[in-house]
Amino acid sequence: MREALWAELLKVRRSRLPWISALAFTVATLVCGLFMFILQDPQRAQALGLLGAKAQLSGATADWTGYLALLAQAVAVGGLLIYGVIAIWLFGREFSDHTAKDLLALPTSRSAIVGAKFIIAGLWSVLLAVQVCGLGLLIGALLGLPGWSGQHVAEGVARVLIAASLTSLLSCPWPPAPAAATWQLWPPSSPRSSPPRSSPHSASAPTFPGRCPACSPVPRALATTHPTS
Repeated sequence: MREALWAELLKVRRSRLPWISALAFTVATLVCGLFMFILQDPQRAQALGLLGAKAQLSGATADWTGYLALLAQAVAVGGLLIYGVIAIWLFGREFSDHTAKDLLALPTSRSAIVGAKFIIAGLWSVLLAVQVCGLGLLIGALLGLPGWSGQHVAEGVARVLIAASLTSLLSCPWPPAPAAATWQLWPPSSPRSSPPRSSPHSASAPTFPGRCPACSPVPRALATTHPTS
């Protein structure tokens, strides 16, 4: 399991997807902060037009409780897409990079390989949720949101982490299903055998019912002419 985890970590480190996913959650957190900035002043919401109307339709209040609840909603909705992309990448890249055969040839068991991918996906999701919480607390402090309370903030952060965990569990099992089915249908001990290739010289001509074999046409390879003396 350690070797499989280390291999998955190396794959993640050499990819750009961690930076892209972190950027996506950063944008979502900034949008939630922008909504709080709009909701702090009703006149500001009216001046911004459609954007202010969207902020008001979110149903959030310009305080810490409403802000953390909005972050939990953003993680639940956006995480369903981002976490799904992460799980698809972890499993699907083995087939796009043509490394699935190499995995099946390793002495590591399939359960260890799949388990390592799930562990990486879970840790990845938790780190993104922690990033949202940290950046969200910083933005809320810069905006000077009212209603700061240690208990309320702890409950809000816990709500964000729970939403991220449930969303990750919801999105992760679906992408590995085709990969698991392929691995079961294509075990390493019994590789797919290709049908024997027939040589054009050894191919026999088709016979038809009601005809004797002697009446069948002569193959082209045997139809050679000999000069008569």
